[in-house]
Amino acid sequence: GKGGGVHEVVAAILRDAVLSYVRYSGFLMYDEAFNFVSRDDKIFCVADLMRQMADVTGRQYLFVTHLVSVFAPVSDAIIRLYNEDGVVRSEHVQPSDIVEIEEQYGTEEENQ
Repeated sequence: GKGGGVHEVVAAILRDAVLSYVRYSGFLMYDEAFNFVSRDDKIFCVADLMRQMADVTGRQYLFVTHLVSVFAPVSDAIIRLYNEDGVVRSEHVQPSDIVEIEEQYGTEEENQ
C-alpha cells in the first residue's frame, strides 16, 4: 500500500494485455481494484490510463468504486447503487451530480 499501488496497476495492464492476446472482446470488471494507489495525482493518472485503454482496445471496463470523483470524469456512464429500506436501488447519475452525492454522503476518506 505504501508503494503507490504499482502492483495493482501493473496487474490491470497485464490482465488486459493477456485478454487482448487471446482476442477476448468482452468486458472487464474491477471491484475496488485500485485501493492502494496513492490518493494524490497517481490515482488520476490511473483513471486516465484506464480511459486510454478503453479507447484503444474498445473494451468496456466496469468499476465498482468509492472513488467516484476520480473515475467519473473519464466514465461514459455512472450507475449509483444505494440502500433504501433494505433494498438495493440503482440510478443513472451524471458526472456533474457526483458533487451533490459526495456532499450528502461524504467522501471515501471521511468515511474511513
